[in-house]
Amino acid sequence: MPKPFSWRMGVLLAAAVLSRPAFALFADDEARQGVADLRLQVQTLSERVDTMARSQLTQSNDLERLQEDVRRLTGRIEELQYKLDQLEKRQKDFYLDLDARLNALSSGGAAASAPAQGATAPAATPPATPTASATAPAGNAKAEFEAALAKLQARDPKNALAAFETFLRQYPNDAQVPAAHFWAGTAALQLKQYETARRHFARVVYDTPKHELAPDAMLGLANALQGMGDEVGATDMLKRLVERYPNTPAGQVARQRLGR
Repeated sequence: MPKPFSWRMGVLLAAAVLSRPAFALFADDEARQGVADLRLQVQTLSERVDTMARSQLTQSNDLERLQEDVRRLTGRIEELQYKLDQLEKRQKDFYLDLDARLNALSSGGAAASAPAQGATAPAATPPATPTASATAPAGNAKAEFEAALAKLQARDPKNALAAFETFLRQYPNDAQVPAAHFWAGTAALQLKQYETARRHFARVVYDTPKHELAPDAMLGLANALQGMGDEVGATDMLKRLVERYPNTPAGQVARQRLGR
């Protein structure tokens, strides 16, 4: 016959049985909490990854746009540099031609600026009200013209321009008026006073189209328009120069600039 359990053994067994479900319940709650914490961490990490991905995508798009802007600006810089190089070359060619003309004047006097043989006399501009200086002796006009030209030869375009404009005011009907306008325009061009240069060259081009300096005045006018930023006007003037005076040095320069 089995021995009866002692009361102490019974209490211990009951306590063990009763405590087991409580232990199991505690373990399940802790596991659930652990899983919930892990899910929260995963969700947080996932959100951070998504945020970083979106940020990288935005940065990538921004980088592509910046790279495109850089490429566009680089192309613009190259275009402007090409135009600047061409402008500097044209100015250099113009000044070389100017040096040749001034040297010719130094060796041959004012003959280089006089009308060519057989050319018609300069078209008269609307006469101003006669003044005492306008009717001064021709010798004074010649001396003042040559003095102004000497300033240009001495690389003093500022005073040369002032002297030629003084000459034009004092002797509006003198035979050297077209040449004075031409050299005044040349001095203004050297000073980068493009509007003044345009005005003087235009007087030669439109008032005395058969003067020997008319082709060079058209080239000077194209340069002045170029300096003023009028590309269309400059190109049109070069085309007209080629059409009117195709066999002149100025016409050949215009043809080269037009790429013909």
